[in-house]
Amino acid sequence: MVPPDGYFDRPQRLINLSTTLWRRYEGRGELSDLDRSLDINKQVLQLLQCRHPDRLSSLRILNVALWKLYEIRGDLSYLRELIGLKKEALQFIPDGHPERLYWISDSKSRHVETLESLGDKALEAQKYEEAIAQYNRTIIVLRSIPS
Repeated sequence: MVPPDGYFDRPQRLINLSTTLWRRYEGRGELSDLDRSLDINKQVLQLLQCRHPDRLSSLRILNVALWKLYEIRGDLSYLRELIGLKKEALQFIPDGHPERLYWISDSKSRHVETLESLGDKALEAQKYEEAIAQYNRTIIVLRSIPS
């Protein structure tokens, strides 16, 4: 249940709800849970000030949810949102903070995966183009054969 506006502990309750939805998504695989977790985390970020200690846990959950949605749907808008999220997290986290290494390494590995994914899609598109060209050449050859 979502706590009402003005509830004294609303951001933390929303983070807990979002985490529960994420775990349920992992168990059942229902995208509606993942979408709802993402929406709730966005609400949390609106409620918390930039330097609030709970903001980092919300950013982390949002990071994972956005990446999963990108993997599932292939929508580049999730990647754009992820890039902004990572920039915010790295500005928020001081040097030497234990979370900083997570965000830096996560960012690097996600960029590598993204480039590989986009490269695979470009290669698949090229294969389709080659298949269409081969099909067209076959049609031309078949039409040139007298019946």
